[in-house]
Amino acid sequence: MTALVRLRSVLVDPFGISRTGSEARDKLGNFPVERAYETEVTAGFDDRHLDFRVSVCFT
Repeated sequence: MTALVRLRSVLVDPFGISRTGSEARDKLGNFPVERAYETEVTAGFDDRHLDFRVSVCFT
């Protein structure tokens, strides 16, 4: 996954698309955490061309 994220950064850089998303201290992998609850974490970011979210649920 790390290699794919690096490749994406190289490919989108000439188009001025954000390489890192929003700045945040807490991250889930490479994605900034937006909400964290006892049983769920939501991470992601908005970019010029894409709004991305991922939800991880704990049981």
